[in-house]
Amino acid sequence: MLGQKKREEWIEERIQQNKAKRDADFKGLLGKLKEGKVMVDAIDRYISLHQDNETQKNVKMHGEWTTNVFDKIQSKISETLDSVDRKELNRMKRT
Repeated sequence: MLGQKKREEWIEERIQQNKAKRDADFKGLLGKLKEGKVMVDAIDRYISLHQDNETQKNVKMHGEWTTNVFDKIQSKISETLDSVDRKELNRMKRT
């Protein structure tokens, strides 16, 4: 009977130890999961900032191209078309 009681106490102690180990393992994994979320959030912020930077760069480049290339070409075309007689322009369109 005394042996049975000791065995039951030992089993109960082992159950508690296993439970404590599982709880500690769970807390460790939960901590890693939270660290991963922080890392994902940081990467997400970096990607967002990078995309915003690329968009701003493209908008600026388009504006510069419009000013330095398109507007100059368009101006020359307009000057040429404005200097052509309307009758001559219509004749040019038909041919």
